[in-house]
Amino acid sequence: MVDKLVDEFGVSKERAVQIPDRVRKVVANPEFKALEEDDLVSEQFMHSFINNLLELLKEQEEETIEARWNKLVKDRGLYAIIGDDILLYDPSTSRFAEDRELIADDGRSLTTQEAMYAAWKNGIEISEVPDGIQLGDTVYRRQEGPTLDQFNSNQLSDFDQPLDQSRLDVDAELHALADVEFPEKAPRNEFVKAIAAARRYITDTGGATMDEIVQTLEPEHNYPIGANGVHARAKGFVPDFRTWWCEQVKKGLEALPDIKAPLSEGGQWRPEDAYEGGFESEDLVTDILEEWYLFEVSFHEAEQERELVAFHDEITRPSAKPLHGPPVFRFQSLTTGKRYKIKRPDLTALEPLTLEQLFNSSQDDEIESLDALADEHSNRVRMDDVDATLDALRTQSIDPTAGLAFLSTLLQEGHEGKETIITELSTLLGDRPELLTNEDVSLAATTCLADISETAPEQALDTVPLLETVANSGSEETRDMAIYALSNISAEYPEELLPMLDILLDSIAAGNTTLRTNALSAVGHITKSYPDTATTVVASLVECLDSAEPKVRANAAGLLGDIAQFHPDIVVDYASVIAGCLTADDDQTRINASIALLRAGEANPETIRAESEHLAAALDDSRAAVRANACTLIGNTEAPVSMTRLKRIAEDDPDEEVREKAEWAATRIE
Repeated sequence: MVDKLVDEFGVSKERAVQIPDRVRKVVANPEFKALEEDDLVSEQFMHSFINNLLELLKEQEEETIEARWNKLVKDRGLYAIIGDDILLYDPSTSRFAEDRELIADDGRSLTTQEAMYAAWKNGIEISEVPDGIQLGDTVYRRQEGPTLDQFNSNQLSDFDQPLDQSRLDVDAELHALADVEFPEKAPRNEFVKAIAAARRYITDTGGATMDEIVQTLEPEHNYPIGANGVHARAKGFVPDFRTWWCEQVKKGLEALPDIKAPLSEGGQWRPEDAYEGGFESEDLVTDILEEWYLFEVSFHEAEQERELVAFHDEITRPSAKPLHGPPVFRFQSLTTGKRYKIKRPDLTALEPLTLEQLFNSSQDDEIESLDALADEHSNRVRMDDVDATLDALRTQSIDPTAGLAFLSTLLQEGHEGKETIITELSTLLGDRPELLTNEDVSLAATTCLADISETAPEQALDTVPLLETVANSGSEETRDMAIYALSNISAEYPEELLPMLDILLDSIAAGNTTLRTNALSAVGHITKSYPDTATTVVASLVECLDSAEPKVRANAAGLLGDIAQFHPDIVVDYASVIAGCLTADDDQTRINASIALLRAGEANPETIRAESEHLAAALDDSRAAVRANACTLIGNTEAPVSMTRLKRIAEDDPDEEVREKAEWAATRIE
């Protein structure tokens, strides 16, 4: 074979012998034999390769015999299985002539060709460096001077070792594919070659998406598994074949111990060690942070190695980023909430972590910042982590406050799994009522129910009795949340809150602004559906008209107007207090008060007529609705208001409805 290669390609014996040596090492390699025994590589594959080697090399179009070999082993899948050890150093890519003398620092010298010979014979790594070649650990540099006339293998005695001590290093990881089931429509070795090629591309590039792998490998041409691949290439079914090919390759890659699956859909497949041992570039760190959100972070701090479970807390303010020096990344601890700014050179490892892994770990630290994780990465949190949190709450394996706050934040942020979270969370809270009554957990649990009630009040119905208890006895903040949840439920299910009317009225009378506002809303829903409750409610609402909070006053006046539609006789008794609101500072209170007087006045116009001074003042209101209602009230009750003033308004008011109402009132009074 060596002589045939010399004759066919016109190379020296020393160069020609590299190729059969590589073949011999492949065939003799025990790992390669094991792949054959596992039916991962067909015996016929190597037999065919060896028997047709000369013709296969001749078919290659590269310039040198080394380049032909390299192209051949890549095309045939040997490079994918074995790696760089199967390749030969190609002198055509070198900047140095074969006979160029290169000298090491210790005075030893050799030529480029001699370096190549030493590399293949002894299995020593060879690569180019500036001004020379690195052979093993020794760098030989170019020196000015004559070239050598003759190859001298004796000069390489320092490198000599028995050939059987320098065998190829076949990756044992591929043995994991023996347990993977592939479709029977193609030989197993074709699947293995495709998976090995994808694996090799991942390890060579440091990481790649499946789209990048497919675009680079072009499997329909280079790794056409079975008849599907041949037909795809011949008949143009490339997209369908690629989809199927990706499914098979993914299955194999997931079984390999040295490859990590993408952290997210469409993300990068990476070597197992890609997240460890430091990071050479900012881009690599950024790529990892864009794919995942929770990590076990290792870094140097004060000459010590530190570890923490944290999520990436992106620095968005330009002023917070360093103008000079290495890039800085900020992480927030999931256990303490503390933020850490870590320089890229100090960052030694980023190990992606799921919440299930975190909850199942032996870690004793309390997880305090789950809600901060949800707030920062709500659109990235996977349903697997949501399910893990729900399971941990069911089994009481995490702090319920942290878990509930996490789910609550996801609901508030509109997480894609919102419907599932609502259903599972409402069931959980119904099954574990102590979460609502426990002082330490009650606020978090009640907040979850408030979130649920916003979009799915029906899911919170079973917890109304518990919410009633919280609203009657919880802390102020918890009561606020409980009443808010009840107000949301009352909009669709007022009958469920009818027994709680007294608690709601107490909240109106004694609560803070938020509590009173939400309680008023709930009472309004109840009285609208059950007008007979008006007698109990009106007095409490009238007291709210004196509130210093505009929203409370406006809501109370609005509810009085609603009640007056059905029970004007009850509301009209408080006409003087309501009329006093016609001079309130906020627009909505004045509008709602004017409406309440209109509706209540039907029961007793004389009572409204007695408030003529307030009605006259309302004619100058900045809001057209108040002016129009005042004109109607004056006309309805024939209140003693200046006719001249009414006629002037009928002519000059900028609002058409006000002008019409003023003209009508003037006509009534005349």
